[in-house]
Amino acid sequence: MHEAIRGAQGRTHALVLDPEGLADVDSTGTEALRAISISLDGERITLALARVKTPLQTKLSQAGFGPEQFQPTGRAAVAACSGAPEPP
Repeated sequence: MHEAIRGAQGRTHALVLDPEGLADVDSTGTEALRAISISLDGERITLALARVKTPLQTKLSQAGFGPEQFQPTGRAAVAACSGAPEPP
C-alpha cells in the first residue's frame, strides 16, 4: 500500500477500501486495519471504508474507526474524501 502511494503521480489524499466480501475480522485483522488508518493519518491521507457490512462496521467502530470513515458505496467514499457531491 505504501509503495503504491509513493509511486502515485501527485499527492495521494485518500485511500478507499471496499471490504464488502469480509463478513468479519478477528482482533489481529482489526488491529492491522487500525494500524493502517493511523499510518495514513500520519501522512494526512484519509482512509474510507465502502460497503462495510453491519457486524464488521460495529467491530471497527468499537476499535476506533469514526462514522465518517464508513460510506455506503465506493462512489460515496470517493466523494466524501474529495469533498465533492456523490455523482449520480
